[in-house]
Amino acid sequence: NIRQGSVSVAEYSPILIWDLDKPSIGSDTLFCYPDTTVTYTNTTRLNCVKPGEGNVEPRTEYWRFIDYFGPGKDSIIDWRPFGPPRTIHYPGIGTYSVELRERSFCGEVNVFKTIRIIEAPIAGITADKDTICIGENITYTNTSTGPANIFRWDPGDGSGWQQFTGTKKTLNYSQSGKYRVMLAINVNGGSQSCKDTAVVDIIVVPDPIASFDIADTVGCDSLITAISNTSTGAISYNWNFG
Repeated sequence: NIRQGSVSVAEYSPILIWDLDKPSIGSDTLFCYPDTTVTYTNTTRLNCVKPGEGNVEPRTEYWRFIDYFGPGKDSIIDWRPFGPPRTIHYPGIGTYSVELRERSFCGEVNVFKTIRIIEAPIAGITADKDTICIGENITYTNTSTGPANIFRWDPGDGSGWQQFTGTKKTLNYSQSGKYRVMLAINVNGGSQSCKDTAVVDIIVVPDPIASFDIADTVGCDSLITAISNTSTGAISYNWNFG
């Protein structure tokens, strides 16, 4: 500013420049029926006008649940201050989209998210025997149905969880006892509703030891005696009296 031959300078500092907020929707994206309840959370990254830096305009949000009531019939939560997570109950299996709009001092932004609800997997495992001897082979079959693509199992022998590849597994046990075999399946990227577990119980018995006692072993012309079965670990017996 020049006035009567003198110069004056006016300054304003600082000049603050903020970026637009980056909208984001927090939720799982894959669910399995009958779990049709989805909770959406506004997880927008707040870039514009941080609290304490001159933020005098509250942020507001707008939710649009697309085609919720049928094609072209959306469910709307109109503009309001940031609120709690939004829970939506969908009618069944299908693909659904949601839009979040957000307004701040810097302007309006929006984001879309798509979720899917699919058929639930059902875990199943069978054994070709329910009782075996130590060292005897037993074969397990994965009979699961549905869209699962991750399969893990625990044979109950202390080896822990491991991948179940193919449809059958054959192994044996080195110690007697009762074993609970578990198969856990899930859909990759799915929510908790896309998981299932099946179990089968088997018994491993010790190797049988054949043994018997005879009360009398010597007689004249004929012999009547008592024979006692003292075998252990057997579940069936065949006798041959000569």
